[in-house]
This record gives sequence, structure tokens and C-alpha cells, in this order.
Amino acid sequence: MSDHTNNPKEQKLENMLRESTVEERQRATDYALADGIIEGFKPDTDFLALLNRFISGEISYMKLIASVHSRALKQDRQALPEHGSLA
Repeated sequence: MSDHTNNPKEQKLENMLRESTVEERQRATDYALADGIIEGFKPDTDFLALLNRFISGEISYMKLIASVHSRALKQDRQALPEHGSLA
């Protein structure tokens, strides 16, 4: 997990999560996922696989966030033509 951020708060969180156990990451992820589902989020299998990679320590928190943002932007771009162009 070699991702880097210049934001001190993000770096502190990244360091804390890097030192966390699989069980701690699982518990935190379960809580966040449940909160999202309550709010109406419907995770797909690709998203859940990404979370599992984070939980196992395969990817860092920063990589997880970057991947989630990238997926959201892609989904937004795909949905935009359905609602008309902004240009």
C-alpha cells in the first residue's frame, strides 16, 4: 500500500488504517456499507469485490477512495446522455 496524499488528515487516516487488522477493516466497512444501504445505495458485485480488496489489505484506503470516485464519475458520465446534454 504505497499511495500517498499531501493532506495531513488523509495521511493520518491512511496510516491508522494501514496498521488496522482485517477484523477492524471488516467492521468499519460493514458499518459504512450498512449506512449506505439505509440511504438507498445498492452495491454491485464489482463494488463489493473492491471493498474485499481493501479489507484484505490488498489495496490502501486511498486506492479504495480513488477507485470509488472513478467509478462514480464513469457512472455519472454514462447517465448524463439519458438526461440531455449540458452543452
